[in-house]
Amino acid sequence: MLVLFGIDLGRIRRSLKALTLYLSDLHTLKGQKGSSIRIFQFGKLYPRLFDRFGDSGSIKGHYFQQDLLVARRIYVNNPITHVDVGSRVDGFVAHVASFRKLMYLIFVSYLAQYQILDSYKQIL
Repeated sequence: MLVLFGIDLGRIRRSLKALTLYLSDLHTLKGQKGSSIRIFQFGKLYPRLFDRFGDSGSIKGHYFQQDLLVARRIYVNNPITHVDVGSRVDGFVAHVASFRKLMYLIFVSYLAQYQILDSYKQIL
């Protein structure tokens, strides 16, 4: 019933557990800072309480395996230019961009942060 009012007791319980672990880790980190030779500024803290419990991704899908295989072939063959049409930036493009500067991308769908890429063209 409380969920109807935006109160999720399970999430509150998990948040408290995550906060306790976060504060413990922060205490340990600050203790290590005292024995460090270098000066390390912490700055503002932005705790991400649920990252500890989340998945780090999946390598089960065939697209992930295919992306790695083709990226490796591009690396081994070392073509002068690679033109990519429609690949996801957070998948295949990221793999190839880690070792290739000359890469021309043609996006089929909209990408808001396209300005970070060397060259691009968007089509419908």
